[in-house]
Amino acid sequence: MSMTVKNNLSAVRALNQVNENNSELQRRLQKVSSGMKINSAGDDASGYSISERMRVQLRSLNQDYQNVQNGSAMLRTASGGVEDIVNLLRTMKEKAINAANDSNTDEDRQTIQKELTQLIDTINDVALGNEYNGKRLLDGRYDPKTKYKDAATTAVEVAKGMMTSLNNSTSSAATALDEAIKAASNGKFSTTDSLVQSFLRDLDAAAPTDTTSARKFLEDYCDIILLNDDTGAITGSDAGGDTTKTASSVVPEQVAVTSWGLPTLGGSTTIDGLTINWPTTGASGSTLTDKEEHILKGLNSDWIEQSLNLVKESYGIDFNDEGATVKSINVTFENDSTNNRLAAVSHMYNPATGNATSLTLIVNMHYYNTIDTASPDGANTNPSLGAGYLDRTIAHEFTHAVMAANIKNFSSLPKYFKEGTAELVHGIDDIRTDRINQLLTTRKNDLEDILNGTIEGDDGDPYAAGYMLLRYLSKQGQALTGGRIGENTRFNPLVIQHGTQAGQHMNLFIKDMQTKSLTAGDIFNSKDELINESDKARYQALNYDPDKQAQWLETLRAAAGMTIDDISVKTKEDANIAIRVLDGALEYSLDNATTIGAYLQRLDFTATNITTSAENVQAAESTIRDADMAKEMMNYTKANVLLQAAQSMLAQANQSPENVLGLLQ
Repeated sequence: MSMTVKNNLSAVRALNQVNENNSELQRRLQKVSSGMKINSAGDDASGYSISERMRVQLRSLNQDYQNVQNGSAMLRTASGGVEDIVNLLRTMKEKAINAANDSNTDEDRQTIQKELTQLIDTINDVALGNEYNGKRLLDGRYDPKTKYKDAATTAVEVAKGMMTSLNNSTSSAATALDEAIKAASNGKFSTTDSLVQSFLRDLDAAAPTDTTSARKFLEDYCDIILLNDDTGAITGSDAGGDTTKTASSVVPEQVAVTSWGLPTLGGSTTIDGLTINWPTTGASGSTLTDKEEHILKGLNSDWIEQSLNLVKESYGIDFNDEGATVKSINVTFENDSTNNRLAAVSHMYNPATGNATSLTLIVNMHYYNTIDTASPDGANTNPSLGAGYLDRTIAHEFTHAVMAANIKNFSSLPKYFKEGTAELVHGIDDIRTDRINQLLTTRKNDLEDILNGTIEGDDGDPYAAGYMLLRYLSKQGQALTGGRIGENTRFNPLVIQHGTQAGQHMNLFIKDMQTKSLTAGDIFNSKDELINESDKARYQALNYDPDKQAQWLETLRAAAGMTIDDISVKTKEDANIAIRVLDGALEYSLDNATTIGAYLQRLDFTATNITTSAENVQAAESTIRDADMAKEMMNYTKANVLLQAAQSMLAQANQSPENVLGLLQ
């Protein structure tokens, strides 16, 4: 064998083997230390890919399980609320049965009626206060009856469609408004101008010359009825709603003004995503008057919350929306006789983006120094000032606040549109009747100039003009589909995602538990169309006594369609009708409770199935990726021994040059 110094090939080969054995040892060490035989795609490309997909599926299943658990918790919250309402209805039925007994005097029945009124208010408190993670569950938003066509079918849906388009638009104010009108009318009006011109053409064709013909035009083209108790709110009966909104009921207070008391002056309160910053002084710049304290109590207890609810019900937007650019408002007082504003929401905005940056609510004590401190609605003791219920004014101004916070370039929208949308939520049939009639008859030119943008208008003109135009839009948008629910109906369910793929979810529905939905049942036309089977059985059981049969029919006829808002026990006959209404309300509520219970059972089964699937996927992934520790330990030991052997051979190979050098001595 030759002996060389320059190239020690034996050492080179030994070194290469050392490096190879060291790499193998590191791979074996990684498997032993991690417990996995596949640590990267380099270990097993196809196995790594399959394993990673399984890991994605496993994490998805774990989240599905969490979704189902959260859904169960949410439904248990709803179930608890329904059970509370059932208990309240049970108590109400006891009271009604008591009132039906002639052992009571009329005074006794009046006392029972007061108890029932408080119980009715409590039911609404439960229905509106039942929340999970800020999401109301019993207010009807997940009711199976809350359904709509792709094209709007109700006045409220038209209004919501318009507002949704504005809310989502990033265009200029004029373009965004055109887009919103087109979306709300399902393309019937392509621009704001086409809507205005259509309204004016229909007005010219109707040619109203007096209040009677003006009223007919409003009823035929705008669904505005001036001569009834409804204020004309978009959610009221005039617009196709199921509740009459009167002057005192349009912004329904759920608690007394004094319930929460005076807020901390200079402090803040958060209501439905909006932080209210309270003032430290009154309009005078010093301590608050008793009138100003009453207003702050009203704002703190219910006026703001119910106003925000009304805006949400009318337009579907609030301060909880992610796009809201400002979520706080400052409250201040002024005493200014030089302007005619009762209250106002002013806002600052960024001219570069068109987004609101701050909001301020100003209450003008010039008009509310005579507010009735015993009024839950903010009524005035001096109506000659022209200031009505303050809660309605607050609803108007908070419509501006919500829109300013959510709609880009809100400031640049036409005045008639901004004021008209605010008037739409609470209606103005009862306070601007004369001005509406004037604009339709003797002042048509002014109306046309306001809507065409020639003049902005002052006082109440843009308010009335915008209100009529938007109610016209709502009517025409509704008429586009006949106002009917058809084959393309969509629902608003409560969605529980329980699968790893898109579309693998449950649609859950929870009935509206507000008192407006708790009814005896549908109206019937004859004894052959009674409300339900138990009524028919009762009627047939009274065959022996035609008078009692007739009396039962009258009770049913009076009860049919009534809600528990309408019940009275002031007379024995009224009490019997109330009993039947409460029976229907209990049946409705128990059906809702049963449905929620069935949903909970279904979610329990789903959770079990998800757990089983997760176990199976984890077992399969383990088969592919987990290491056989005994085998890997053996391989590690082998690699370690080979490395040591290679290192020993390298050491011996490195001795060869020394042998050569020894020959040179």
